Amino acid sequence: MRKFFYLCVCVAALLLTSGCGKENGKNDEKGGLTKMSWAELVKEHSFLEEFPVFDGEVENYLYKDLGGGLLTVTFFDYGCEESVATSYYAKFDADGYKKSEGSNIYRKTKDGYDYTFTGSYANENFALSFSVEPR
Repeated sequence: MRKFFYLCVCVAALLLTSGCGKENGKNDEKGGLTKMSWAELVKEHSFLEEFPVFDGEVENYLYKDLGGGLLTVTFFDYGCEESVATSYYAKFDADGYKKSEGSNIYRKTKDGYDYTFTGSYANENFALSFSVEPR
């Protein structure tokens, strides 16, 4: 439940801080409005290698170190078709993630870490949130 709460907070924080792309000087938060590829994002935040490759656009991303080893990255793909979301969800099933019933939350444990993805699609916008936490 704690992890789900953190993910909700991260998505809410991303929504509230859209337009703010400054580092806060503590190096525990990064992001920006710049569009980038999944490969560029993974290069900056290597824990994302454990998640399926996202083929859409990475826009308005936010990285946050929440302490205790919990790391999150959230971003949007604006103006996309719903098929972008549904095809990405299918990749999690194929990659061995377990889907939470009634939601688009996928979880996987590997090498002592819990990986969690939460996705939400509405009005041609796809919000994606990724987190990793040591067990």
